[in-house]
Amino acid sequence: MLKHFGGFALLAGALLNMTRMIPTVLSDGFSRDILPPKTVDDLIIFTKLSGFAPSHMMALFSTPLLIFGITVLFKVLWEQGQRVSGLAGLVLANSGFVLYLLAAITDGIVLPGIINEFAADPLGGEIAISVVHSFATGLAGAGAALILFGVGFIGFGFFRAKHAIFGALGVLIGAIAFIGYITSILKLDFIESFQILGPLMMLTFAYLLANGLYLVRINNKTKLAESLI
Repeated sequence: MLKHFGGFALLAGALLNMTRMIPTVLSDGFSRDILPPKTVDDLIIFTKLSGFAPSHMMALFSTPLLIFGITVLFKVLWEQGQRVSGLAGLVLANSGFVLYLLAAITDGIVLPGIINEFAADPLGGEIAISVVHSFATGLAGAGAALILFGVGFIGFGFFRAKHAIFGALGVLIGAIAFIGYITSILKLDFIESFQILGPLMMLTFAYLLANGLYLVRINNKTKLAESLI
């Protein structure tokens, strides 16, 4: 039953993140030029879009689901004898999702409140907006790095447990991230690496979605086996 819930948690969490930009993109006034926002004016326009709040709420709701799902994945890897790689994946990925959650709170809740005060103090408000947004993107970037490395260890665990293709994809994601960071192609600030990190995170969420399907499948197989005993 735990695998069943963990699988659906991963499915829901991954889908929420894979679709979370849809409300923003469909908002009136959206322009590709402000994604990602690069200036304070871009940020003000971006946070006023009708899809900004729903997009961040999707991120907030998805994070506890993903943390729970990753924890169940760790339990599965532990049962399959992959304790070290499973534990490394659990700690790294879930630490990354905690940072991701803090980034979503900072950018989605704190930042709009500061922007609402911008008119009262233009100079001070502009500085505060830049500082808060930089802090949020730094959290998001560090969180993304931890998630990518965590997925790499999860994939390594599955590879060693004889799930070759499934495991290899996770290892590939981790390897791309490792090469990207050591060559400075990827940065810890999410905005600086948006063009590469965005698609890579989309691939990562697709991989976690596949992990969710895997958990649901093995849970159903277990139930079938028990019914035949």
